[in-house]
Amino acid sequence: MASEKQIAANRRNSKKSTGPRTIEGKAKVTMNAIKHGLLSKKVLLSDEDAAEFEEFSNEIFAAMQPQGGLENVLLDKVVVSIWRMRRAIEVESLLYQNTELEFLGKATRATRFGTCTDLLQDLSRYEGSLERSLYKALHEFQRIQGMRLGSLTALPLAVDVSFDNVDGSEYKTG
Repeated sequence: MASEKQIAANRRNSKKSTGPRTIEGKAKVTMNAIKHGLLSKKVLLSDEDAAEFEEFSNEIFAAMQPQGGLENVLLDKVVVSIWRMRRAIEVESLLYQNTELEFLGKATRATRFGTCTDLLQDLSRYEGSLERSLYKALHEFQRIQGMRLGSLTALPLAVDVSFDNVDGSEYKTG
């Protein structure tokens, strides 16, 4: 437990550093924790081309022709999932090439994120999550669009079930 003297010192010190105050400073610190960008709240990272993303998004929207708010939201989720999956593939490729990762204009060794094996395991998990998100949004989009167009679209038959075996190891079926 902290003493009264330590508590007083902490209170004095906290008044000296209040973090960024400008809009630019606040925007910059939001990027501090980004390692690979797969879980970033921002869809587009600072080193990615906004025009390329816009073109990619427009191609998907033109091909799928969404109508209404719900279809647009679902298709946005599809676009974002695919964009992040592309980012994951790029990171994975760089790791296998044993080259330096380039993010936010900084060269960073993969070891910054832990061992290469750890990062590959994380990437695999993130890719699986992104893929599930992609197909869930895509299937729901297709179902809603099919209903709007007057055709019944069957629900996806794929089922992803996970449970533990008797020995404690995980067993998956899908």
